[in-house]
This record gives sequence, C-alpha cells and structure tokens, in this order.
Amino acid sequence: MPLANVSTLQGITPKQKRDVIASVTHALSSSLAVPPASVRVLVTEIPADGWGVAGVPLSDR
Repeated sequence: MPLANVSTLQGITPKQKRDVIASVTHALSSSLAVPPASVRVLVTEIPADGWGVAGVPLSDR
C-alpha cells in the first residue's frame, strides 16, 4: 500500500486538496501498477511560522 505525504502551507482550498489527492493517487497507481484503492495520500498543512526558507520563517518574509 503506497503512502504519499504532501506538505503545503496553510490556506489551500478544499478543492485544491481534492485535486492533489486525486493527482497523486493517479501518479502512484500508474507508476507502481497498483490499484487506486490501495493508495493513501496525506495532506499536511503547515502554518507560515513553521515553514522556513533561507533561515527565515515565511511569516517574517
């Protein structure tokens, strides 16, 4: 059973989450030759103060 964990900044819409889940499921199902029902996708939203780029939290940029 493949498992994909997708991390994103907080604020994506429910439709965007559905689209990501569908796209990742399709990609894993195709490339690993497994049924879509066996694919698991976790979407983790991270607040801007918990995501850093070049040593600076995105909330400070």
